[in-house]
Amino acid sequence: MKVNSLGFIIIAAIILLFVRLGGTSVFQVAEARNSQCAYEMMTSGDMVTPTFNGALRTDKPALEYYAMIAAYALFGKEEGSARFFSAVCGLIVIIATFIFVRKYANSTAAWWSCFVLLSSMHTIVQFRLATPDPYLILCHVLSLYCFLEGLNSRRFGWYAGMYILLGLGIFAKGPVALVLPGLTALLYLLFTSQFTWRNIVRLQPWFGVLLTALFCLPWYYLVYVRTSGAWTEGFFFQHNVGRFDEPVDGHGGPFILTFLFVILGLFPFSSFFIRTGKWVWKNRKTNHFLLFNFIAFWVVVGFYFLSKTRLLNYTTPAYPFFAIMIGCWLSDRMPLFSFKNLKLELLTICILTIILPAGIYIWAINTEPVNKVSWIAFPLLVFTIGGIAALVYARENVGKGLRTIGYTYMIATVLVFAWLFPALDSQTPMEKHKALLSTAENVVAYQNFNDAFVFYTKKSIPLFTNADSLADYIHAHNNVVVLSKAKQFPALDSMPSLKLYSKDMDLFSVSYSAIYIKK
Repeated sequence: MKVNSLGFIIIAAIILLFVRLGGTSVFQVAEARNSQCAYEMMTSGDMVTPTFNGALRTDKPALEYYAMIAAYALFGKEEGSARFFSAVCGLIVIIATFIFVRKYANSTAAWWSCFVLLSSMHTIVQFRLATPDPYLILCHVLSLYCFLEGLNSRRFGWYAGMYILLGLGIFAKGPVALVLPGLTALLYLLFTSQFTWRNIVRLQPWFGVLLTALFCLPWYYLVYVRTSGAWTEGFFFQHNVGRFDEPVDGHGGPFILTFLFVILGLFPFSSFFIRTGKWVWKNRKTNHFLLFNFIAFWVVVGFYFLSKTRLLNYTTPAYPFFAIMIGCWLSDRMPLFSFKNLKLELLTICILTIILPAGIYIWAINTEPVNKVSWIAFPLLVFTIGGIAALVYARENVGKGLRTIGYTYMIATVLVFAWLFPALDSQTPMEKHKALLSTAENVVAYQNFNDAFVFYTKKSIPLFTNADSLADYIHAHNNVVVLSKAKQFPALDSMPSLKLYSKDMDLFSVSYSAIYIKK
């Protein structure tokens, strides 16, 4: 098998996406809520109404929940099951991108495009999470691939595929799955002077609306009726309009942060964004494929420029189009490259890669609870070794140097998920106290608690906001475990019926998760 083949890309993608997929707990808030929500739908038999901890959950539509339910039925309720179809989405996107670019550019550009994606640790992270983003990325990206193929082949079957994917995208994350691909397609038709009545007729939008609605509207209607409009109001007004108008949970910042997220997310190859952008802009009139990817990229980034809530994962649907532009640029310009030509970007990538383990070690020894496993920084010396090797190779052959950088990040990603992140996860309160939570007769919470605990208790956790009510409950029940999340716990410490069992810092947080048990 040749390294520059589709086979290599598929094998690399499978390793990166599936190795120890269930190796860590669902400590992240979104993962915990999504995974448990699917389980509650499955066990309750209510396949319409999403609930978390017994309460209506209006954050997301149900496509990801259905996928998780299917995985639970196949593999049982495990962390890897919740993430399984997210990884499948990633594999499909990678393969589809290779085929798409190979047809509209060439095999070398296809290989580099996928290589750029696989070298991005954040891309791999997104497709290993039990969140709706992998499903949105799949539907967003493939709907646009289908659109371009339909436009060029004049076969309605591709447009039908686009409409189905738009419907599934809406079923995965709401109207954004229609707005962004739709705007991309419209702008491309306008900029290439193809917005004609003939092309509109070929698109058959009147049929497309029905086809799109078929794959999302039935559930939206059922959940509206079942919840008397409560889910619909919460999802559209709070989680869509609200997030666009105002920062949510402190995730605000200047508009330029959105673009910086993309550069960070697709590092290391995003370092070439200026050279790639200039080259794409220069060739936009003669190469409509480049123009298509340019528009698709900037529609996503531009949309989130306007949003007041800024999160790293929001712009991930732009990654494949950014990677395609970089891949096409590398394919076209590689024979002309020399170390001198790309000295600034190569030095930036290599130096940052070389010093990355030192930065991680400094962070680890100064951050609780990571300081208990600060040794995780040492295996990441693979970054240092790879950065030095890439710098040496790049002086002789730029392509070899760039491939070395990519392989280095892929190896590091495998190490992180197969070994280092599970070691880090061993310090989370969920991982430490699974046995206690799964056997405790009565698990309750006071004021606030880590949502991941619900996934491991496998039952709803009553939440008390009043100390007197909690005290009455403890008096009336045996084998009581009380959970809470805060910086300090004066109310629980003062209860004579309770004793502190553990207090652990939550991972990537400034709060502690405390567990108290009845004396």
